[in-house]
Amino acid sequence: MGIQNKHNSYLKWANYLVLSLSAIISSVAQAATTVTFDVSEDSYIRPASKSGDNFDDRGFVEIRDINSSAGSRIAFLKFTVSNLGSATIDTATLKLKLKQVSSEDLLVPTVIDVKLLNGVNRNTWQEADTVENDGSGLTWDNAPDLTNTTLLSSQVVLGSSADSWFEFDLSAAITAEGTYTLLLTTDAATSSIVQFFSKNNLANSADLELTLTGGVVSPGIDVSPAHVITVAPLVGESNKLQQQVTVTNNEGGSLNITSITNASTPGFIISSDSCSSAALPPGASCNFTVEAGNGIDDSSESPQFGFVNIASNSSVTPIFPVFVSQIESDQEQAIRRVPAVVTNISVIDDLTSTAPTGTLEPGKSYTINFSMKGYGEGYQTYAALFACATADNSCAESTSDILVWNKQSEETSISTSDLTYATATSQSYEYSIKLTMPEYVDGGYADTDAIVLRLYQRSQLDIALGNTSISTIVPGGQGLDMIGKLGRKIIIWQQP
Repeated sequence: MGIQNKHNSYLKWANYLVLSLSAIISSVAQAATTVTFDVSEDSYIRPASKSGDNFDDRGFVEIRDINSSAGSRIAFLKFTVSNLGSATIDTATLKLKLKQVSSEDLLVPTVIDVKLLNGVNRNTWQEADTVENDGSGLTWDNAPDLTNTTLLSSQVVLGSSADSWFEFDLSAAITAEGTYTLLLTTDAATSSIVQFFSKNNLANSADLELTLTGGVVSPGIDVSPAHVITVAPLVGESNKLQQQVTVTNNEGGSLNITSITNASTPGFIISSDSCSSAALPPGASCNFTVEAGNGIDDSSESPQFGFVNIASNSSVTPIFPVFVSQIESDQEQAIRRVPAVVTNISVIDDLTSTAPTGTLEPGKSYTINFSMKGYGEGYQTYAALFACATADNSCAESTSDILVWNKQSEETSISTSDLTYATATSQSYEYSIKLTMPEYVDGGYADTDAIVLRLYQRSQLDIALGNTSISTIVPGGQGLDMIGKLGRKIIIWQQP
């Protein structure tokens, strides 16, 4: 069965990312003049009712008036500069990408200050809880002393500059190897909230760029491949596409790999991991395997694309992102893209075993037979009768109008369908549903213009995933009296 890639744009972006990372590492290894360090930890804090809250899971950090007793936001960034050898730092530049400024006037200026946090405990904070909800992640309540700081650089930020990069000169403070905590604050007495992208948004996260003279800087780690392509199998199948990733130490000293983790939740499945907690001497390698889960046979369904992060003490890439994307078969694409349709609808009077003439009679029982054509492995079908005050597009939209609700989970027969999608195989499932027309009330349906039938379905995959049912399309040309142009509402009784 053929396979097609459903994420070409993501793959192009992934290839760009891989090439960019390779270029950064190559420039460090060859020229040894510019080194870029990724932010190792970032988050922000809020006082008052939010003083105990941790905000590590956001895709941004926030800054707001530091003098506001309740509304203040202060951002924390942590960088570790290491393995510079005998090189001397000439300049240090912090690069931040603006996400947005929450202000009605995009031209209202906000001055953002970058401060160096001083003190013995300046680097003891951590961005997230060690164990979920254990309170160890950064909050206002457990933050280091905020008064012991040194102002390093300032920039005016406007809301109209969203998605722009801002540079702050930190050369006066970043002069040697070490760990540095930076605070982003503002004294602007406005309600504006400034947001910069965080490390959870990897392509736009903060960087610390150093220019060096003299000495030799080691080029970091080598990861192959840096873009993994995998596929989740259909339910019940075991033909998973796995890919092994090899990590090699190209550092001058020992490469200590802390962890191999998913950057998304749910994530991809990591197995056969000999890298986590490994200490690799120069030239040594380790491996791990990446595969996708379908959410049924596996504990969770993997995303369509994402990252697996390699955390280590590498001087150049302390968090090395491995881009992961899925491919899918024609059958999987058909299940996801092509909705099931209803054909061959017939109604039989249960008393006479014949097709009724005209509209259905109140109080009588009928059997509705129909075919469901689709690419799923069976469907659970539902039928509902709606009372409509007016037979127009607003009819049969509210659950409060439902007169009768019935479901039939077993199909009566299966055959090959004439639907086609690439090499995918479709099936036709036959169903019978019994419905009893509601009795007349107070002499008739005085406030009802029409009674409408709608059919609903859930595929076996939807059932396994816990998805709700969806309204089924009924194509034209079947001699049915329909409401609207969407092919979902069938009139089975109308006020004479």
